[in-house]
Amino acid sequence: YMAFSGGAGFLLLGGLMLAIGAGVDTISGLAQLSGNTAAIAWTLMTLGFLVKSAAWGVHIWAPGAYAESPDLFTPFLSGVISKIPMFGLALVGFRIAAEQIPVLIGVIDLTWLLAAIGALTAFGMTLAGVFQEDAKKLLAYSSVGQVGYIVLGLAFIFEMVAWVIAY
Repeated sequence: YMAFSGGAGFLLLGGLMLAIGAGVDTISGLAQLSGNTAAIAWTLMTLGFLVKSAAWGVHIWAPGAYAESPDLFTPFLSGVISKIPMFGLALVGFRIAAEQIPVLIGVIDLTWLLAAIGALTAFGMTLAGVFQEDAKKLLAYSSVGQVGYIVLGLAFIFEMVAWVIAY
């Protein structure tokens, strides 16, 4: 957990430092970013939030962290630690993405990529949880599956906001 959390922190820091280097000094100012700077900053921060919430592909820390955590801390880990990054994703997404979706890197629409990650996380982690016999690991997979639904919902909201702005 500490290694993944530290790596996610560096991704978030990289995105924020890129934004600060572009002259942004507040969260509201993220909407001023444009072009590749916005795409790279949004990508770095989104990756950081996804790692912190144990999304698909970087979920390997969650079952071990839940299984080894003290019994009184496990519900806190499930309810707060893995869901708080979704608030950050929503905040950053609405500041950067709502102004500039679809943000494209090459031919990849980042909101649809985010939706795919959310769908894989929701389906894959829920399916993995079905086969668990340890209650804490079941809670881990279930909690990460719920994060997938949140990510999928946020991606669709970002896309809908962009559609409304564009038309």
